[in-house]
Amino acid sequence: YATVGCVGAVKEGDFAYSPGFPGDATVPCDIFFSAAPGKRVEVEIVVLEANSCCDQLILFEGVTGTDVIATLTGELSGKRFHTKSSNAMRVSWRPKDGVNVRGTMVS
Repeated sequence: YATVGCVGAVKEGDFAYSPGFPGDATVPCDIFFSAAPGKRVEVEIVVLEANSCCDQLILFEGVTGTDVIATLTGELSGKRFHTKSSNAMRVSWRPKDGVNVRGTMVS
């Protein structure tokens, strides 16, 4: 597997994380997961540490879609989410504060 920052597209088996993880969670980013045509995407939240008041990790069906799969905040690990029908998912780290938290790592 590879470990990549918030660089855009992520391949199966890669770990992707918010910019500055695990020390600075103040920079927003979008991470894109894709699968072969006809397949669905499954993403595991390896680590999420966000301020419940103001930081969010939002999972969207498709790359540009607005259909929300989940809106997450607080602390979470080991939970999996998948697309309903699309072979792509956009994982959007949206901090409004990002202070004293690690951000997110997903796979």
